[in-house]
Amino acid sequence: MSVARVHQRIQDGSLPAERVGHQWVIDAADLARASQNPSGRPLSPRSAWQLASVASGADADLRSDQRSRARARLREFASLVESVDEREEGAVAAALASLLRRRADRHVLQAARADLADLLRDTRLAASGVSAPGAELSATGIVEGYVSRPDLDELVADYLLVPGRGQGNVILHVVPESADADLVHGSVPALFIAADLADHHGPREQVAALRIVRNALSHAPGES
Repeated sequence: MSVARVHQRIQDGSLPAERVGHQWVIDAADLARASQNPSGRPLSPRSAWQLASVASGADADLRSDQRSRARARLREFASLVESVDEREEGAVAAALASLLRRRADRHVLQAARADLADLLRDTRLAASGVSAPGAELSATGIVEGYVSRPDLDELVADYLLVPGRGQGNVILHVVPESADADLVHGSVPALFIAADLADHHGPREQVAALRIVRNALSHAPGES
């Protein structure tokens, strides 16, 4: 967000701030709430996947205009990350989760505990969130990952999955038709893993999300 836009939001009251000398001071809690979506609204499913593809360096199939827009959004989000210190990881996690909220349909289900290990190893599921190796979390009681729409129905039937009561122990993100289905059977983009972690709202998940985001941005390709 540009300096002019920050000033505009202060003037219209959407960003609480206090004038101290020649500077504006913004409370960290207000920043977290105001920055939950740095670009104003969630990206469309297609744009969300394009952003994640650019961040992962897997954007060879994008048109030049799509790549340019995605890189501009990535720079905007990177600016937010750089402006937040380690004590405010919740602001980054909330912003990313909001920006990518439409990346996939989230289904919370319940499976027999004895079936969780087999489900996590199932090749129709690409591990993400608390189940992703990169998250470095020991969430053995939950399986989370991405699946295609046809595979969702098969997994529900094969593992007798039922709608989860409360939190459930299986979280399946169904990839939209506008996204590249091949990504489901490969590795989940790092930004999606971080957004999935942020959706859990726990402090451990937020710390892991921020670490994954910063690592992804540090390896993201620059302009070409």
